[in-house]
Amino acid sequence: LVEAATLDTRRLQARAPALRDLWARGGKTLVRHDPLVAARAAWAAGDLNAATDLATTAVASCEGKADCAVRLAWVNHQLGRSSEAAAALKMVEGPVDDALLADFARLAVLHSVAPDALARLERQRRPVPSAAFDTAWAVLATASGREADVLRWLDTTRPDPISNATMRELFDLAVQAKGHALTVAAGLKLDPRAVRTTDRVLLAQAMMDSGRTAEALAQWRLVRAASTAYDEAYVNALRVALSRGVGTEARQE
Repeated sequence: LVEAATLDTRRLQARAPALRDLWARGGKTLVRHDPLVAARAAWAAGDLNAATDLATTAVASCEGKADCAVRLAWVNHQLGRSSEAAAALKMVEGPVDDALLADFARLAVLHSVAPDALARLERQRRPVPSAAFDTAWAVLATASGREADVLRWLDTTRPDPISNATMRELFDLAVQAKGHALTVAAGLKLDPRAVRTTDRVLLAQAMMDSGRTAEALAQWRLVRAASTAYDEAYVNALRVALSRGVGTEARQE
């Protein structure tokens, strides 16, 4: 159970009942065995004071252990300790297990250390291609403003398509980073069935900012057909289109 508790941070909450029982029955033994696992068990059991103390103690045991440092960052994130989570991510040296790469990237974004995490990831050498590694790299590169590099990556032929969840993440990060070209590229690759009206608004705005005026108007028309909440923004887009010489279509509106 101790080993299972450290295998996958995404499923830790599902193991919470077992970990609560483990903490209640053998917390002291667990502390001696592994303070990081004990911290996770204490957190799952709701003993936040113990979890905080144990997370601090676990720092020394995670030195030089990349996967341990990622798990430590996750615990500190759950405890609301942002600076400690960021510090743990900066302890990561060497390869991170594929199962933890998504957490590594997302925690780095959440705690504002994406450029540092990206540099650490790029120092790794992967003799065998890894979709998990590539996705983590793309997330970190997008958050770090490496728009041109991510655009090239999106255009690379790969055996398996990029998941819609990953594309959604890249789209959202590109919007936040004001990477207009990447917002457009990722937005156009989203599964049409999962595109929200707010997504189309952001996509249309990015297209306007990228000079793709006619395409932006096409998106605005879809927005207008779905909701009247953006009528004023739509009218403003038409005015911009006229000023750019996309006048024939705009005047017909």
